[in-house]
Amino acid sequence: KEGMAVVDYGCGPGRYTLPIARLVGSKGKVFAVDIQPLAISTVRKKAARESLTNIEAILVDSYNTGIQTSSIDLVLLVDTLHLIGDCDALFREIQRILKQDGVLFMDPGHMKMSRAREIVEGTGLFTITDCRGHDMLVAPKAHQRGENFGNTNSVDGAESQRLGCDNTSRTEENELIGLEKIREVGVSLTSTESVLFELLRVAKGLKFREILKIVK
Repeated sequence: KEGMAVVDYGCGPGRYTLPIARLVGSKGKVFAVDIQPLAISTVRKKAARESLTNIEAILVDSYNTGIQTSSIDLVLLVDTLHLIGDCDALFREIQRILKQDGVLFMDPGHMKMSRAREIVEGTGLFTITDCRGHDMLVAPKAHQRGENFGNTNSVDGAESQRLGCDNTSRTEENELIGLEKIREVGVSLTSTESVLFELLRVAKGLKFREILKIVK
């Protein structure tokens, strides 16, 4: 939402960085982090072209982002985990930069969900608070947010495994909705829009009719 500080870790050419920068507005900030110089230069050029001054592109050669401790509301980790050599180092850095009520939004992408879940739980630093399809919402154990994709209770490791990270129950139209409900009403979403829609839904807590207005 507006004013949030967001890290797009493994930002690539800015597929999510730029739309998120528009969402958080001038009062917010997006840190685009990548190990590839071409990715960082591309993000910088795109941001300049669109006059998005709230994007800071960071080229890293390790897992240390240099971002201030406990300053980030949301870390976005989309289709990046399979490229990480030292997952413990990555998740230690993510935990360091997140605020007390911050969250990590993950889409394992090319990695199987079962393996991604195993890695997250194996760090001992995070708890998976909810899973929906191929998306995970993760909170640091030291300061769990207790807010998930519409449930009031956190999902521990055993429960998330039992659910298979596919907790898709929805009972009312005005419930916080998933992408299936959007498709039912005929709104077509690209994969990029799908992730951003889910982020909007989680971050803002919007209900069906409210979020549909934004998507349309």
